[in-house]
Amino acid sequence: MHRNLVLFVSCLLLLVLSSTASAWEIDGNRVWQNDSNCYISVEPHTLHSSGWVVITVKTHHYSGNIDACLGFNTTVAKPSKPAWKNHWENTTTYHQAHFYNVTSIVPYDGSDFDYGNPYNTYQRTITYYRPIDWEEETNTTIYELAIANVSFDSYEEVGDGDDYVIHWHTDHSEWVEWTRVPPSRYHSVNYDFMGFDKWYYATDLTVQAGKEYTLRFWVDVPVSPERSSGKYFFAVKPSTETIGEAVNNGHFYYLDPWWDSSWQHRKQVTVAHVNASGETLVNFPAYINVSKEPEMQNDYDDVVFVDSNNNVMAFELENYTTDHAIFWVNITSLPNTGATFWMYYGNDGATSQEDPESVWDSNTVMVHHFEDLNDSTSYGNDGTNHGSTYNSTWLLDGEREFDGEDDYVDCGNDESLNITNAITIEAWIYPLGYGEGNFGRIVDKHLTEAYKFYLYNPNNEKAVKFNSPNAGVVARSDNNAIELNCWQHVVVTYDRQNIIFYVNGANKGGGPDTAALGTSTQDLIIGNNIDGTRCFNGTILEVRISNVARSPDWINETYQLVTNQSVFVSFGTVEHVPPSPPTNLTSSSGLFWDTGKTWINYTWEADPNSTATVDTYNVSLNGVWYNGSSQTYRNVTIDFPEWANISVYSYNATYGTLSNQSADGEEHALISLATLYRKGVDARTGISQDISQGNTPIIALLLLCICLVIVGWNKKKNT
Repeated sequence: MHRNLVLFVSCLLLLVLSSTASAWEIDGNRVWQNDSNCYISVEPHTLHSSGWVVITVKTHHYSGNIDACLGFNTTVAKPSKPAWKNHWENTTTYHQAHFYNVTSIVPYDGSDFDYGNPYNTYQRTITYYRPIDWEEETNTTIYELAIANVSFDSYEEVGDGDDYVIHWHTDHSEWVEWTRVPPSRYHSVNYDFMGFDKWYYATDLTVQAGKEYTLRFWVDVPVSPERSSGKYFFAVKPSTETIGEAVNNGHFYYLDPWWDSSWQHRKQVTVAHVNASGETLVNFPAYINVSKEPEMQNDYDDVVFVDSNNNVMAFELENYTTDHAIFWVNITSLPNTGATFWMYYGNDGATSQEDPESVWDSNTVMVHHFEDLNDSTSYGNDGTNHGSTYNSTWLLDGEREFDGEDDYVDCGNDESLNITNAITIEAWIYPLGYGEGNFGRIVDKHLTEAYKFYLYNPNNEKAVKFNSPNAGVVARSDNNAIELNCWQHVVVTYDRQNIIFYVNGANKGGGPDTAALGTSTQDLIIGNNIDGTRCFNGTILEVRISNVARSPDWINETYQLVTNQSVFVSFGTVEHVPPSPPTNLTSSSGLFWDTGKTWINYTWEADPNSTATVDTYNVSLNGVWYNGSSQTYRNVTIDFPEWANISVYSYNATYGTLSNQSADGEEHALISLATLYRKGVDARTGISQDISQGNTPIIALLLLCICLVIVGWNKKKNT
């Protein structure tokens, strides 16, 4: 059997523009976007066989010479016959006329105009006095009464209010024919950009900002014995730069509706900002709780997060179960309007693409999730356990239980932990009590020299405290900030101006201070002090230390994403990779001529997860036909719940090719290149066939096919 190469479109605009991509839309087999930089439309989205790729481009700001390019990640497809044109060449002239001493203006519904054109905005009959002569003796103008039918866009009163000036335009627009790009301006180059390593480009095409242009390339997609698929990029770039220079200079802008066709499914993820008028959070590590989908690998290694520019986002898979997985995803920019990106999954052959160290910015010097004792940052401040017990019972699925006596985790004494000017310490805690002496440590970097963050309750304060004793830096939170026997997010920040405490995202007091924190050669301890006399009584998880003072929005966003995930994080409906044709239906009897009726029976099974319904579907016979005279084509549209039998009569005849002529019920035809085509992205169609042949074998090959275009989805249907 033969299969067609299937190409999926990607679009790339290499211009002197912002490199920020905006939302794209898929409309049938067309992909388009329109933002502040440009409008781009590419058709077809999926190229199943040889044909034209048509691109529409309009730059909103850029004028100059550009090169139009097509890049491929497959070697079997090749573009040719580049041509281009303006959609519509717009040329307009503007005019005006003066009417004196107007006595009346009334609507006009005719088609003959003395001034203006039928397509202008207003049509009126004006009665006025027209100047015809000049009387020198009296130095006056002589007028005569006149009537004019006028069509105009706007007007203005002049003089004493009896005179009017009208304005109108004349449109000289015309359709421009295709201009073939000469061979001297059509080239190819090997250059690897995002896996697209073969580029064909037409040079020196002049564009003006605000004007729309259409380009086209003929792409040869050969038939091959094996099924294959690929992607192509459309691109334009300044003619003054090579492709490599344009890429290296950042002069690119691209649209790719599907990041990688090896991943079969995706959902859009939206993360809301806690403060509608707040700051933009940069390189923010967002907590994303992902529910298990049937198509995901059991270990979630195929889950990938991709931004709107089709860049893989840095993410860390902290933990997973059979029901869900916990990811930390670096959102490079989280404005107060929120951020959106894509979650791809459904690739059985994928290996994990997580990059934990890149999730956390360079100011984050330690992150302990406590599923293990490894620091997730690049600083490597790993821990060594001394007695604490691992548990996995809460949202974050990894915590350490401290017994209130002698348990602790030792994180070493890396220089990155000797912080003097600004600091943020945060943790989730579940205290059963206030610890030894009512001073249970959360984090401790030496008794008197460096810094420590701990519970404080010697006199029923129920607070948290931070200090660096030798430096004289000390403050505690408001009373009653801490509750026992429940989870809470506790944070302290210091920037050499103020110490501020936060519990569950809310400010809980503090105090001013300007001194530098002290340093120490002692190890940093979680859940106790270095002497083992201030043990925490309860559970601690997600301990982080940064060498900056995090903002209130940053701290509250961190808290809200964990405790109110469903409010601040939403997942869109699942989308599926645009389908490629499944296995062809073919005769199982080998070589023969069929002189009898041949029935094509097929079974279609709907996507069980889809709620859409089917209105109609098209059944078509296509490919290369053999017949005695005309070249024929047959297409039948079926309404559910109806069914249809398609009959083909074949006999020894001459060779013909497919056309769009209709076929009657007695047409003799031999069909090859069988395909099944599915419209819509949630197609998961299983095809079975029951093909019976006639009784008079002669010597030829009979290939039978159907072309099924599914508009929606419904129950199983047999024809």
